[in-house]
Amino acid sequence: MFGIKKTKKAEQQLLTNLNDLIEDGSISPQERQILQVAKAGLEKNEYLPRVLRDLEDGLQPLALQGKMSDKVRELYLAMVSQSGSELKWRGLCFGNLM
Repeated sequence: MFGIKKTKKAEQQLLTNLNDLIEDGSISPQERQILQVAKAGLEKNEYLPRVLRDLEDGLQPLALQGKMSDKVRELYLAMVSQSGSELKWRGLCFGNLM
């Protein structure tokens, strides 16, 4: 069972980060909605790479338009800049976030 523990740990860390961001009053309603969709996917045990891809796709227009809050930008940049070095899955390295 390659990487199951690492994947579960990454999922839990992402869920924690999403919860913290959703509760943060400084993010926009549009960002909150995108984060809530990702959170719901994780809670339903949807396929993690798909949840991450959908989250990135949802946040990308905000990033391109420069309409992203600083805290959500941190999450987004971590997702797009880290290639999941050990897991070879995009965005699974959330250890240094927040």
